[in-house]
Amino acid sequence: MLAQEDLDRSSNMRMVEIGIWSPDFNAFTLPDGSDRTFRTDDDKRYEFTWSSRTKTADGFESHTHTYKTDPSNGDPNAEIVKINLDEITDEELDQLSGWNYNINPYTTGAYKLGDKK
Repeated sequence: MLAQEDLDRSSNMRMVEIGIWSPDFNAFTLPDGSDRTFRTDDDKRYEFTWSSRTKTADGFESHTHTYKTDPSNGDPNAEIVKINLDEITDEELDQLSGWNYNINPYTTGAYKLGDKK
């Protein structure tokens, strides 16, 4: 049933379950220097923006940075999720993040049919 509803996530869960992939394969440290972890979804493209300031001889200079990811399933028409790291809360960031494969959906019941984000 799960494979019919969400083939990508079902396949990922299986690869983690049998030990081929690490449960953290979709986790990376956000590039804004905050050391926060974000988990991607196979079928989404992410665009992160944030700002920084550097001290110069005349005061401070502001910079805007952008970091883009491609979907791991290679879909050129993948949904683009834009995230401003200067403005988003940890709770909002968690809601936009993909599945945490450290949570075993089969034994915990954490993943139910219809839960795909």
